[in-house]
Amino acid sequence: MKISSRSLVSSVVLGISILLLIVLFRYFNESKSSQKSWLHFAILPHFMLASEKVDAFYAFLKAKRYADTDPMTIILLSPNHFHPSSTTPQTLCTSSEIYFRQQKYFLTPYPEIACDKQIFFPFGNAITTKEHGIGEHLPRIKRYFPMTKTIIPLVLPTHQRPMLPQEVVLPDHTLVIASVDFSHYLPEAVAQANDTVSISTLQSWTWEWIDFRWLDVDCPACLYVVHQLAGTHQQQANVYWRDSSSTILGRDMQEENTSRVFVWYE
Repeated sequence: MKISSRSLVSSVVLGISILLLIVLFRYFNESKSSQKSWLHFAILPHFMLASEKVDAFYAFLKAKRYADTDPMTIILLSPNHFHPSSTTPQTLCTSSEIYFRQQKYFLTPYPEIACDKQIFFPFGNAITTKEHGIGEHLPRIKRYFPMTKTIIPLVLPTHQRPMLPQEVVLPDHTLVIASVDFSHYLPEAVAQANDTVSISTLQSWTWEWIDFRWLDVDCPACLYVVHQLAGTHQQQANVYWRDSSSTILGRDMQEENTSRVFVWYE
């Protein structure tokens, strides 16, 4: 059968068009996938017994997520240890230079969120914080992510549901860290059982605040925020490590026991 030049040209154009659509489809899908991979989420403790394990987890995050470049922004979520009756999130509002245990760090003021002088307070000529949920991570962020320029601390009311907008737009290349310790003041067998419930909740697709409100952790609100944000980006929790005062010291610490669960999302 003889094929006309016009038919041949039409076939070639159609083939090129289909090929172009395939290329564009792959490009936009890869762009979306790549964009999702720019947003990462993790849960780390601020209880620093055997602190080398916290360092090891930071090194793991660095190697797995940021081998080539550091996150541009880190959002650091913490419970409000010293003002548990507070009902609003607190953050740094004016100075970017703060001190924790006499060491200077540079954070990013974010006055759009409520602030007062409870968490970050004047001490002499400097702004200081005693909030170890924030402070324990600052030297490690400085060490493992030295090129990160924007670090936003956010101290949450621990057992109050955080009201997130329906569409939360995070900056590209953002790492969200929830600074959370798990079971407190319980024998190891009970702590393990409670941590199993917490881990199961984190690895589920539940969106209900009630499922987080009663978890045996020091900041259910922090876990809820990370879980919501990670779920929005179709990322699930993976447990890197679980330990406790009892497992570290080799004896059941009973009412002195605190447990930790290290979590990354993918």
